[in-house]
Amino acid sequence: MTVETPETSQRLGGQLARVLQVVRDGKWRTLSDIRDEMHSPVSTQSISARLRDFRKLKFGNYLVERRSTGTEGLHEYRVDVNQNNPLPTQGKAFDADAVFKAAEALVARAQATDASSDFSLSEADDRRAAEVTLGVIQDIVSLVRTHSS
Repeated sequence: MTVETPETSQRLGGQLARVLQVVRDGKWRTLSDIRDEMHSPVSTQSISARLRDFRKLKFGNYLVERRSTGTEGLHEYRVDVNQNNPLPTQGKAFDADAVFKAAEALVARAQATDASSDFSLSEADDRRAAEVTLGVIQDIVSLVRTHSS
């Protein structure tokens, strides 16, 4: 945890700006790729922290995605500055309305993906997909209840 002082605020604000300058194009990058493009002696841990900051309301509420590169433990990140984070947080508090909107967005995205695919699911596969989606939504609701009480 970083203790916020005027000096750390200025340093972290500069890091935020430099990281955002690199990632705002929406391309997938590893933490090392971002560091290399920043041309700055900043640690990958600091870059990871700044990416987490971008998800917060006060730092832009950006959608930050992560995916595996296929190499164990190595991930790529992408920041979409045109799309809001579906689960905006302020500290540990969750916004229940945002969670339900996120769930709706996930369902809509799944439906759009399914509609644009070249294969069709059997009725049993379709039912199983619906069960999994419902399970995920129930888990999200459970998380919200746990964190908001």
